[in-house]
Amino acid sequence: MESWGQWFESIKDSIVDHGSRFGPGKEIEKNETRDLPLDKKAITGYTTIKANDMNEAEKIAESCPSIACIRVYEAMDKEC
Repeated sequence: MESWGQWFESIKDSIVDHGSRFGPGKEIEKNETRDLPLDKKAITGYTTIKANDMNEAEKIAESCPSIACIRVYEAMDKEC
C-alpha cells in the first residue's frame, strides 16, 4: 500500500477526481442480470486524471506499481 500512496502523490497534479473503490457488480441486459465476479479482471475502482492525450494517460497508468491491469478511457465531451 505504501507504493500505491507514493504513486498517487507522484501524479497528484494530474488527478481531477480521486474516484472510488467498487465492490461486487452486476451486468444487466434486456432479458438477464448476472452477478459479476470480483476477480483480477474486475473493475474495482476509478480515478479521473487530466492528460494532454491518450499517450500521456497511458504513461501515467503504466507507472502505477500495484495494479495487475489498468483500463484507460478518454472521457467524452458532455456535448457529444
